[in-house]
This record gives sequence, C-alpha cells and structure tokens, in this order.
Amino acid sequence: MLRILFPLCSDVKLTGLQKSLWLISISASCWTVWLARNDKVFDKTLTTLDTMLYHSKMRSLMWARVVHEDIQFMEGYWWCWPVNCSSLRSTTNKIVYHWEPPPPGWMKFNVASVALEDKAGYGGVLRDDKGVACVLFYGSIVTKGSKMAEIIAIKTALKIPLVIEFNLCVALEWWLKRNYRPTLWNLFIDIDCGINQLVRVQFVVFHRQGNDIADALAKA
Repeated sequence: MLRILFPLCSDVKLTGLQKSLWLISISASCWTVWLARNDKVFDKTLTTLDTMLYHSKMRSLMWARVVHEDIQFMEGYWWCWPVNCSSLRSTTNKIVYHWEPPPPGWMKFNVASVALEDKAGYGGVLRDDKGVACVLFYGSIVTKGSKMAEIIAIKTALKIPLVIEFNLCVALEWWLKRNYRPTLWNLFIDIDCGINQLVRVQFVVFHRQGNDIADALAKA
C-alpha cells in the first residue's frame, strides 16, 4: 500500500518548501495511523479519528522543525493553513508573535486554557531552548470559565526548572497576591510545594498567538 501511496503523493504539483511540508505531513500521518493500529492490536485501545488528526498535525510540525531548522514556523497558521506558516513570508503592517525560546539550559512550559460550553479545557507543551517539544499534556474540567483550568495547567507543569508562560493576567495575579486568591487553597498549596522543589522558575504572561500549541492542546 505504501509503495503506491508515496509515489502518488510525491507527484503533486508542489515545489520547494510546500512540497517538503506536504511529504512530511503525509509521512507523519501514516506513522500516526500505524501507531494507532499497534495500540488496537497489541493494547486493545481505540484511538479516535479526532485524536489521530491532532497527533498527525502535531507530529508533522515537530518533524518539519527538525528538517527545516533555518525556518521559524508561525504555529497559529500551522493548524489551519500550513502552506503559509513560514515566517519568511511578508508580514507588512501585521504584528506577529513568535514563540520565544528560554535561556540556554532552561526548559519552557507553555500552558493555556479555553472555556467550552459546560467545561474548560487546558493544555501544555514543554520545549527546550532549541524549541524541541519534550512533553505534551491536555485535559478538561467541569467548570465555567477558563481561569480554573489555567491554574490546573500551571500545577501540572510544575515538574522541573522552567519558564511557565500563560495567557491570563488574572491567574498570575492570584498567584502573586495571596489575598486575591479565591477559595482554591488546596490547589495553590500544591503549586507552592511544586515551586519549592524547583531550582528556579519564572512566570510570564504572553500573547495567545505566541502560545499556539498550548492553546490547541486546550481545545483538543
């Protein structure tokens, strides 16, 4: 089957970066399907189509970054329009927020949350100073609004020395000013304990456009 598929995919009328991204995406999608097949056969676990689609897009982005180290990808475009995700394209009169790497030797956790109909989603991605993703997580809780979900995402991220970057100023205010904290003391105590075990930590509020992978995980 693959002997037929790959020659067909290679014959598309694309050139340069566009063709490279196309072939990377096809390869990542095939690998994702193969892993899902193995999970079904050996572990008796079922992977949904939505999950496979998400993993294919995420894996394609990670592979594209390895192959094209000289290109800065705009993550927001990757999810809806991969062809235009290269930052080498003109961005005249448009402010573009890129993910910024942490200092050398550091790791950075980007976390985000999003309010859904009857629950809130949260997610995070851990990357090194070269932008390589090491850890992904996402989940949801039954609550109104995204503030609680973002606090839980911060708690989940507190494992190693890192920069935690998120979108909500309110979440940072709750953390810095203890008298502002709502009735979530047990949750904040867990965060305090995690921070005390770290060598060093920074909290940064950043524009959502530069936090695209975490934002996509929160919506997964």
